[in-house]
Amino acid sequence: MPTDKFPLGILQRSLKVVTEPPDGLGANVRQNFSKMSDDIFESCPKDEFKQMVYVLSFFHSTIQERKKYGKIGWNV
Repeated sequence: MPTDKFPLGILQRSLKVVTEPPDGLGANVRQNFSKMSDDIFESCPKDEFKQMVYVLSFFHSTIQERKKYGKIGWNV
């Protein structure tokens, strides 16, 4: 949110850091899984949990890849 209270000098000398998803669907899925530890998978007693996490990760990666192409990404 824009504010007048933030010092302008600090803002002009600061660096902007942006994390972008890696190129490719496989690399994107790998990045999503690397953020999760084995404890997360072991903590849930349901076998379907691992499958659901994979499906959600694949869906998220697909959306990120399609987003690069704007309107064309959703039509092709």
